[in-house]
Amino acid sequence: MTVIGKGGHCRALGLDPKEAITSDRWEPTAQPVIVAIGDNAARKVVVEMVEADGGRVAPWVVPIPSMEYSRGIHMGVGVTVVHGAVVGKHVILNTGCIVEHGCSIGDYAHIGPGAVLCGTVTVGEGALVGANATVLPGLTIGAWAVVGAGAVVTKDVPAGETWVGNPAAPQAKWLRARMFAPFDENGDPA
Repeated sequence: MTVIGKGGHCRALGLDPKEAITSDRWEPTAQPVIVAIGDNAARKVVVEMVEADGGRVAPWVVPIPSMEYSRGIHMGVGVTVVHGAVVGKHVILNTGCIVEHGCSIGDYAHIGPGAVLCGTVTVGEGALVGANATVLPGLTIGAWAVVGAGAVVTKDVPAGETWVGNPAAPQAKWLRARMFAPFDENGDPA
């Protein structure tokens, strides 16, 4: 088994970074390859490089009944995936996240530790849902969008945008509200 990636994601998968290599040292081999890279865009580039060179990316998932999954999924400890979820290629489901019934997660997405995707949520390719964020039922997180840690998403997040806060709002709008809104004695918007 060849492991590409020497950082934190390698350790999170229980792999030894000392035995891993960087993507520039990879040479085509018959051995399966684990791509232990947390950055969504970098992981996509390396996976495509390995596959273009004829390499085989190893699956890192234990099948859950009625879950549809693709190759290269990384699941952390305590992940819950419920009936009817569809998970794309090379997705990271980080420690303790919950993917409820009917959710669909696009290729190369990353669901952060403790994040909750309520029923029938769609997460686009390469999107990042931050640690402890909650996405309410039936919503869509667009491709390559970012949902900040602890955010509560109550509306669809367009592709490529960054949303933060509770309730989540586009980052620039949220910052303007924090800068110009009157605040109470606790520093919260009044």
